[in-house]
Amino acid sequence: MWSQVVALGHWWADTELTIYYPDENSLKLSAPNHMLCLMNHTFEIDWVMSWLAVDHYQKLGNAKSFVKRSLRFIPIIGWSWIFGEFAFLERNLEKDSANIVKALKNFLQFEHPTSLLFFAEGTRFTEQKHENSIQFAKERGLPELKYHLLPRPRGFNLAVRTFKEEKKDVLVAQIQLRFPKNQPEPSFTTLLRGDKLKADMYVRIFPLSDIPTDSEKETTDCLYKIYQNQDELADYHEKNDCFPGVKTVVHRRKASLLNLMAWTGVTSILLPYLLAKIVINSSWLVISIIAAIIVFGLFSFKMMIDSTKVNKSSSSYGMENKKKQQ
Repeated sequence: MWSQVVALGHWWADTELTIYYPDENSLKLSAPNHMLCLMNHTFEIDWVMSWLAVDHYQKLGNAKSFVKRSLRFIPIIGWSWIFGEFAFLERNLEKDSANIVKALKNFLQFEHPTSLLFFAEGTRFTEQKHENSIQFAKERGLPELKYHLLPRPRGFNLAVRTFKEEKKDVLVAQIQLRFPKNQPEPSFTTLLRGDKLKADMYVRIFPLSDIPTDSEKETTDCLYKIYQNQDELADYHEKNDCFPGVKTVVHRRKASLLNLMAWTGVTSILLPYLLAKIVINSSWLVISIIAAIIVFGLFSFKMMIDSTKVNKSSSSYGMENKKKQQ
């Protein structure tokens, strides 16, 4: 399933992803280590771009993520995340703490290097959420970010402490994703239409041990500094349509295309044959059940597309202010 999403991006939509690193040495750090990936949550298809990147390093099967609990109920893609051992959260630390620690310890047990995608902002960027984030930061004397929501530190702090307590070598990848101007909207619908997109990704890799954990405040301040740097990178891209540093273009792999062609070939031949036999030889009850399954499949596909839309995402930003006013 994941490989077919990669094939959709690379081979159907001809997406061009360029990865920038601070220097030549960073190119060698994709490494035999588990990796915590801190990425901005700005676009409908940021998760697709992250899959294109890990597929470039032939680690797609070892890509995990923290995602909101409601997504597990989305047919096909949500179910694949359940079987892929993704961590599902309710975005309430009191309820999620035990699940986060359990997921992180499970993550460290994987034999092969695994990447864990972590959206510290907690929700996708929208103008309304950004206004709420700025107001929240002003009231508390926290950094006011121009291109990001203020990251939520408690889950990040818990993750860093858990990794350090387990005494495992973990790397952190700070990832900034942007799309150059003057091209179609970066959405899942754009990919389905086959419209070409260009994407730029800046990756800075450093040891988890660089993050201080002597106190919650130190860890939180470190996270805020990372996102202030994220803001600087976003601003640089806004002005230059590229990132600084050494770049490498992600080349599409034939493996994802062959996987897609194989499954398309099997289903395009086998399914019509089976459907024809059912229609000819079965009762109206069986035909009705098959028709319902087809309708359910189409509805599931629509649900998957809707779940990627920015205006469908929810956020608790600003809830504190509303409660104060009531």
